[in-house]
Amino acid sequence: MKNSDFILMLLILATVITGCNKDDDDDMDQSIMLDRSIAVDIPESISKSALQKGEKGDTLQGQDIYENLRSFISVGEKSAEWIDSFLTVISTYNIYYPVSFDFPNPVDGRTKSVVVTADVSYVGNSWEYEMKIHDQDGSNAMQVLWNRDPAALEAIIQPYNMDRTSFDITYCDVMYRIQYAEDISSGYERYMIVSIAGLPLDPTNPYSLDNLKMFAGSNGDIVDLYGNSNHPDAYLIDTDNVPGLNWAFGARGNTSENIGVAQIGLPPCSHSGTTDIFDTYSIYDVLYNELIVIFPSDSVQVNAYLTNTDVPGYFDCNGFVSCGTDIPANPAYTANGFNDLTGLDPFAPNTVHDMVIDFY
Repeated sequence: MKNSDFILMLLILATVITGCNKDDDDDMDQSIMLDRSIAVDIPESISKSALQKGEKGDTLQGQDIYENLRSFISVGEKSAEWIDSFLTVISTYNIYYPVSFDFPNPVDGRTKSVVVTADVSYVGNSWEYEMKIHDQDGSNAMQVLWNRDPAALEAIIQPYNMDRTSFDITYCDVMYRIQYAEDISSGYERYMIVSIAGLPLDPTNPYSLDNLKMFAGSNGDIVDLYGNSNHPDAYLIDTDNVPGLNWAFGARGNTSENIGVAQIGLPPCSHSGTTDIFDTYSIYDVLYNELIVIFPSDSVQVNAYLTNTDVPGYFDCNGFVSCGTDIPANPAYTANGFNDLTGLDPFAPNTVHDMVIDFY
């Protein structure tokens, strides 16, 4: 969906909601909407497109190794910002009580229905409010559940049913789930989990993905991240291997310094473990084991080629800086164990492979 189309649809929705407000009720002086951003701020050093590629040669470049990391995090970040845009527009037009109404989506020309209710419970979780949006054929398009204090939100979206012009039938099964909470008992002041399932695979690209899941939790300027993307047809070098790779990462960023550290694993899609992803299935071990089969007498050359796979990788505003024991001069990279990624294990690959998102 184009951003301009989405914002236009939200403005139409907000205009309809305005007509539903009860301005003359003195007792209703507080919107029921969540009044804050749910997007955890992630430093550009690890979330934006790489600015420097480095020289090509006999060494695998750091920017190439971690390029997928930046794209992955950016997708998760943009998904949360998408929901933020929705909440921002809706909160501008205060909703003082549960309502229901229909509105025409100017993008796909189809009527959408909205129902806001209070005090709902799903799978043992209680929510103050719920907003459901349906397409004119009754199909679920969006479900948003939220609590105001402490702040928590869960949004489930099927983009095809929100806008059948921008998303054709190929994308009808794509589902998003964005979860957000401010819960210090989790170890973070605020965190979000972004999940996407059902992306259509490209038959011409064995490295295309269908599912991904990412966690981002922040304490002040420090944000911890980890996640996985599922590539069911992927292989590296040895085409005799059973295809199916899970691209997994753990990372930490500092928003005030705009720096980051990260590591990558490439376990099979079917792998059920988590703690060995950066050991047995580290990007170095996986690539080395495949390359040494092709070059059995060139271990020195293979190791030289994989020099930039040492962990962790270090990043600044220009992208990949160095790795391993070659720590950049900025003391923020090592302050308070910043470059120690112990415990930032991704999700179990098989759970991301099998992940299904549905409405409650």
